[in-house]
Amino acid sequence: LVYAVGVDPIRKRVTVAFRGSVTSSDFLTDASITLNRQENIVFPDQGNIGIHNGFYDYLLKERKGGENKFQEIMKHVSELFEDSERQETFRLYVTGHSLGGALATLFSFYAAASDDYSIPKPITCVSVASPRVGEGLFQRAFMSLEEQGKLRHLRIANDGDPVTLMPTSSSKKLWAMLSPISYVAFKISDREFEEKETYKHTGIKLKLKKSKDGERSCEIAYSGAAKEDRVDVSADSKSKSRLSFRQKDLPEVSNHFGNVYCDNLEGVKDKIAGLSLNQLYLTKAAAASSTGDSTESP
Repeated sequence: LVYAVGVDPIRKRVTVAFRGSVTSSDFLTDASITLNRQENIVFPDQGNIGIHNGFYDYLLKERKGGENKFQEIMKHVSELFEDSERQETFRLYVTGHSLGGALATLFSFYAAASDDYSIPKPITCVSVASPRVGEGLFQRAFMSLEEQGKLRHLRIANDGDPVTLMPTSSSKKLWAMLSPISYVAFKISDREFEEKETYKHTGIKLKLKKSKDGERSCEIAYSGAAKEDRVDVSADSKSKSRLSFRQKDLPEVSNHFGNVYCDNLEGVKDKIAGLSLNQLYLTKAAAASSTGDSTESP
């Protein structure tokens, strides 16, 4: 089972949930970091967007029957929204962990950009432990949908989760780093190739932290901000000591596990209880948009 679609009549949500990596083919999907250039459906005149090839093929590659996984899922979702009450009062949520988080991000992007389905907006994506999905043009297209009120994305990441730090570069850029001749050739053909082959995160990032004494805290930032606009909601954000490189926590695979995310979220739930995703977008995404700039937020 790759995905599930459920209806929550209490919270008035239709939810699409993607699972994480389980099979060997899933891990091959994760490793396929070539950027797949696809039509920019948000800004057609700005050139094709680059999307992680493995994630794109997993969700949007046409299958033998002529229908891709995205179309299959949207057919189920559209049927659920045919009910007039749901059309007026329900919203679509998309979620997943790890590979599932990446697929949720990509699915939400295409669902929000499409006019082929009568799905109420905004579409809300809640990704957990997601790797990066696309490059700068993808990030800008994603931001535009956020600005139009069609898309919301809460990206939850544990401090020290190595998966959320990857990939940084496409296979083309990595090859150029290893081959000076290839680097020169790529640079001559396109002076901006390095930027075009660099992955970017999207959405509002909720970064979860756990100190050595077990205290949980978090930081909130917008991935499109020109300068990361962090809000530290730790119990005592003023009493911080500067850490040396040796003292800094390096990424650990255990930080990627679902139970660690659950424990960290439980530890900060009272600190973030008064926050809403829409309010964060009003403050952080709007501030980033007014600068007209965007950089990476890991």
